[in-house]
Amino acid sequence: MIRQQYLHQLFTRLACSPIKKADIPVTELGNIPLEFIQLLEKESVLKKLNSATAITCNQCELACNEEIHYHPHSKQPYIDCSNTGRINMNPQQLWLWELSFGNLAKKTALLCGCSGQEQQKKDNWYIGQYNADDTVLVTLELHISTEHEIELLINKHPVPLAQLFTFEDKTLKMNHQLLSSLSIQYVISDPDTPINYKREKRKYKTQKLYQQMNQLYLEYKKNHEGKSDIWIANKVRKDILNITGKDYSNEYVRTRMKIYSKTK
Repeated sequence: MIRQQYLHQLFTRLACSPIKKADIPVTELGNIPLEFIQLLEKESVLKKLNSATAITCNQCELACNEEIHYHPHSKQPYIDCSNTGRINMNPQQLWLWELSFGNLAKKTALLCGCSGQEQQKKDNWYIGQYNADDTVLVTLELHISTEHEIELLINKHPVPLAQLFTFEDKTLKMNHQLLSSLSIQYVISDPDTPINYKREKRKYKTQKLYQQMNQLYLEYKKNHEGKSDIWIANKVRKDILNITGKDYSNEYVRTRMKIYSKTK
């Protein structure tokens, strides 16, 4: 829960940025541990930037913003404050990270199993189609609310993004149990969803089936050169039967197993 609070603080900072990017200096982490920032850097949520070029001087009452200088020989960083004079800086004090809406969208898509589907759409980021279980397919979007909250829209229903993230063994993950539960809840409560859902679900399942057929086709084509498409289709049909429990005709498989293939 504490880590989710740290995420919420960072996401709020990003949501308040008019350019949808926020620079996070190490000197402004507040109660967020450096180890947590480095964990998010490892998870590609944050991007390490070059050292800061300016820093707030907290040694004087004005808390002025001062440019960073470097000693020509020792390369020691320092600021030359007009009120307090020269102050040497610890290089670690100049560390800086970038949090961007785009990178956050890509990471969210990856954790949701929608990697490659994400794309920017006006003020939102489309994440993709999320398959909550065998009966529910929902649309996910990343959104910034008017209250400066970064939210995941589940079929247009907003949920704070930080609430959906979890950590296991210092690894950032999506709480799929919670996401699936909310997806099912929103589908059931929406009277317009069933018709749309059934159509999209059929389309999604058909695409997955054809992709499975194509993958099997390519494997047989590579490992059994010279075999005819009729022979391969019979093999693919048996594999699909074992995978899905459904027995399709050889002709059905033969005419569909190359739909996603560049090899015709």
